[in-house]
Amino acid sequence: MKTYLDCLPCLLSQALKAARAATDDENVQRTVINSIVGIIPQLSLGLKPPEIAQRVYQLIYQITGNSDPFREAKAEANHAALALYPHLNRYPAPEAPKVNSYCQRSSLALAIVRAVGVDLQVNLFQSP
Repeated sequence: MKTYLDCLPCLLSQALKAARAATDDENVQRTVINSIVGIIPQLSLGLKPPEIAQRVYQLIYQITGNSDPFREAKAEANHAALALYPHLNRYPAPEAPKVNSYCQRSSLALAIVRAVGVDLQVNLFQSP
C-alpha cells in the first residue's frame, strides 16, 4: 500500500467526518481541521495510509477527547447485522474462505463480516 498525493484531500475529508462524529462543536471541528492541515506537510508519502490515519485519529482524540468518534455508527451497524443473523443459513456458500465454520456455510455471513468488519466478532462468529 502506498500513499499518493490524492490521499491527502481524502485524509482531510475523513478527519472532518470524524470530527463531526466526535463533537457537535464547530469550533472544535475547526481546530481538528486546522491541526490536520498543519501536520500534512510533515507527513511523508513514504508512510502507509494506515500509519497516517493512526496519526490523524490520535490527533482527533487529543483535540476532541473522543477516543471512538464512530462508536454509535458501529453499534448501529452491528445491531443491523446481528438482526440478520437468524436468516443467514438460507444462503449457502459453496467455496467460502476459512473465516470460521459458520461463514464457510453462508456467503451472506461472509459478506457481512467483510463489509461491517471486526466489530461483529463478538456475536456473529458463534455457530447457530
